[in-house]
Amino acid sequence: MFDPRVQQLSEIYAQLFETVVEQSRLLAPIIIDRANGIATALGKSIQQQETQKIAQAALGLIDAYGEMDGNDTKIYKSDAFVIRQQGQLIGIHHRPDELTDFVNPLMEFTIGKNDHFAIKTPPKAMLPSEKEEFLMVSDRLESGLPNAKTDLRDLAAALGSLAPAGTLSTLESFRQTEALGLLNQILEKAKTDEIQVGDYLISRRRNLEDGKGQLCLKKGDLDLVKYTVQKTPQGLIKQLDKLNLTQWDWQQIQFIARNTKSLNGLDGSLVSSVGNKDSLPFVSQIKVPLHPALKKAWDYLNQHGWSVNTQAGNDRIKATLEQSKGRLSVAEQRELYYKCLLHHQELMSAPNPIHLPSIKDVMKDLERWRKQAISAHYTPIQHLAINQEKAADTQAEIAL
Repeated sequence: MFDPRVQQLSEIYAQLFETVVEQSRLLAPIIIDRANGIATALGKSIQQQETQKIAQAALGLIDAYGEMDGNDTKIYKSDAFVIRQQGQLIGIHHRPDELTDFVNPLMEFTIGKNDHFAIKTPPKAMLPSEKEEFLMVSDRLESGLPNAKTDLRDLAAALGSLAPAGTLSTLESFRQTEALGLLNQILEKAKTDEIQVGDYLISRRRNLEDGKGQLCLKKGDLDLVKYTVQKTPQGLIKQLDKLNLTQWDWQQIQFIARNTKSLNGLDGSLVSSVGNKDSLPFVSQIKVPLHPALKKAWDYLNQHGWSVNTQAGNDRIKATLEQSKGRLSVAEQRELYYKCLLHHQELMSAPNPIHLPSIKDVMKDLERWRKQAISAHYTPIQHLAINQEKAADTQAEIAL
């Protein structure tokens, strides 16, 4: 038997459902707007934190390596940037801005209290990869930046484009054996195994019993260069054991070679324009293989889709990977890491969950690979067949 109360109750529920649906439709734009507002505020907060970290890195670099340049100005120069401090004002500039009297800062800030910086010019003109270079240095501040007397190869691997100016050109001079050949020929022309000129001592030692020769350059008590050649039944092993030669020191050695009277006959071809950095890439542009964890995440997200907010820059990354056969710079990989991290939930929900290691672990791997790439390309250990020994000596290397 039909009960009218059931019908009445059904109508009440139907009306209530329609009301809820209508209210949801009306409220949806408000909810979305508020969500977007929260996302925008969060994005601004992250940008502000990154800007503060960039400022911390710039201050750390100029404190560690900066030099006074007159008029109460402190300067630190890398191949790509100049950091300039005048009183409490610090500016970050591209190197070419030196020619315009520093009128186009990438970023300017003043030092405030409690490790907070007042940002005068935000880093809007900085490329993402340039920001990552500063953020990597910022991450190192707690443990301390490398000592200025650290091996140049380690300094380049740790600081990238923020390594001291001339780092890459000096490494290039050793790759071409120019610096080692010049040091050795200074001794040959002076007809001695040891020569002191100003602060610099160049010496060569041979041990005929064990077939080993060593070439050294010292500045006071500091070893700038140590280079070993070992003769074996299979041939010669050439190895650069120590490299702490700055661009300034290298220029002084070139000057000694050109101007010491007893060395007037020195082959001028060895004193070349190694200081011309324009033809060389920055250390930061050295590319290493894409980290395996990032490769998995990159491949998965390319297949299953990126969010609208994380698509920016993907075409550039794809083009770089294609051109460099699966390699990216350390800064580019750091940038990619944080893009992938925004999709953590999707990656962990994949059929085979993709787990991103900590950024600290990823950076440790990438910087180790960059150091290996620098050593392999610029200062490699060389094994020469015995029939090449004479040719090696002819090239102004250590004669055993």
